[in-house]
Amino acid sequence: MMPTYLDKDAYNQLIETLLTVPELLKVKPSPWSGKITAREIGVALGTKANIWPTRDQPKASCAPNGGLPFC
Repeated sequence: MMPTYLDKDAYNQLIETLLTVPELLKVKPSPWSGKITAREIGVALGTKANIWPTRDQPKASCAPNGGLPFC
């Protein structure tokens, strides 16, 4: 599955929406707070759906065959 990158506002809005129905992602509560937080939803989005905020998108200069050998 190819990664999907959302701008900060869209990503945060998706997380806020999914916080109302965490069972869709089968998210486990935080071991520290015992609650499902935005952090757990974000981890689930990345690991289960390959959806990430644009801040985590690789830079073009780090792309294979397209830039610097080390980033």
